[in-house]
Amino acid sequence: MAKSQRQHKNSSRPFGRSGDPRKRAQGWPGNAVERAFTRISGAAGPDGVCRPEAIPLLLLYVLELQAAKDDDVLDDCIASCETLRLAYGLLGIQAETRAVDLAVMSRSRGTAEHYGTSEPSWTGPTHDGHCVLWLPGVKMFMDPTVERFPHLAKPGLGPVSGRSVVLTGETEETEAGILPAGTGLEVLRADHLLRYTFAPAEATRVLIGHPRVQALAGGLRRASANLAGLSLQTLRIIESWDLAREGTPHPRVRAYLEVLGDSEVLRDEPDVRFLVRGLGGTVRRLRLDEVPC
Repeated sequence: MAKSQRQHKNSSRPFGRSGDPRKRAQGWPGNAVERAFTRISGAAGPDGVCRPEAIPLLLLYVLELQAAKDDDVLDDCIASCETLRLAYGLLGIQAETRAVDLAVMSRSRGTAEHYGTSEPSWTGPTHDGHCVLWLPGVKMFMDPTVERFPHLAKPGLGPVSGRSVVLTGETEETEAGILPAGTGLEVLRADHLLRYTFAPAEATRVLIGHPRVQALAGGLRRASANLAGLSLQTLRIIESWDLAREGTPHPRVRAYLEVLGDSEVLRDEPDVRFLVRGLGGTVRRLRLDEVPC
């Protein structure tokens, strides 16, 4: 029988988020940056056809790239999931932040550790709990901060994501993209088997409805607009996305690309802004959430 140990692996820093996702720390871990760039370039697929999950993966990998430059970016699961959720919403892609219980089994040692809980709580600025993202429209699961657990930070693996994860006990609801409380999901990651169990809706409300999170709502919206803007700029300039850019199945992404056209992006400001030309030739410096679309 596997030994089970409850772990409380929350950030030692108070919950928070910088509004500028491009903030740089001294000394970039070059290999991590290169791996993120490789994932970004390959997300469109080998044939260049834009799969339904390609744009969601693009945002996840751009966030990973930011984390390679700044350790604080993926320091907290709530801030990371909420930033991604809001960024997806800006692009018309439905996403849900969900509280989970995570059991991690080592297949070689026969041990088990638990992260998160179905009954999360807060103690001052830190929380006991873990959350992930579920994208019901493309039936896609993401754990953007799995590597904050030290023994799961395997070089080259990156965040957990995919449409091919194993759902335990599939039903008509799960087939429709609805994951009720108690739904299980399994992911193999090197020597470990990760077993996620989705918690009741109240558990998610405890995490993301906490006053500390709500107080940072404006900063999270700003960070999400910067993430979405930087991702669209990446989409516009990376050669491997040329075909996918034309065939993305997400209408709002197409609409933004049409409005932005060849607008210049400003890289020397705290936010990611585009020089958008309006009626009468007026040029405005707009963050993506300010772009009329």
